Amino acid sequence: MDLAILYGRSADLHLNVQSLGRDNIVAVGPRGCGLARKKSVDIGWLLRQRLVLPSHSHGLRALIEHAAAQRKIKLNVQLEADSFRVLTSLVEEGLGFALLPPSSVHGEVADGRLETAPVSRPMTRELIFASPIDRPASTASLAITALLREEVAACRKEGVWDIKLS
Repeated sequence: MDLAILYGRSADLHLNVQSLGRDNIVAVGPRGCGLARKKSVDIGWLLRQRLVLPSHSHGLRALIEHAAAQRKIKLNVQLEADSFRVLTSLVEEGLGFALLPPSSVHGEVADGRLETAPVSRPMTRELIFASPIDRPASTASLAITALLREEVAACRKEGVWDIKLS
């Protein structure tokens, strides 16, 4: 591996890491559920709803499970899927709420098929570049890293991705 883009806490890795930014997680619900009218959603209320979530092996699920454990809430998980496209389809069908990054539902929200609201106690994921610690970055890796930083900045400027740049 020369370069990887990962979501996760960089302190846990035995790699050279550079933070690309932090991605907020939002509440996602079907059209007409009322999320769009809210300034924020209480995380305790949200975690008690019927949920469609990624499987236990997914990093986003670990964040959600941690938030539930802190509040001693047993999650009511209706269905699991590791594809954001599948999760958004399940939410669209009214099978439950989800917690996802806003970039994953940008099109569906713009089309009026889904509604989102920020979570009252923000949940975030760090996006990082990771490379081996035992060798210097190649010219190609450095070029790709710069290109990806530019692309993320462009997506942020267009409003497609609400990542907080590092």
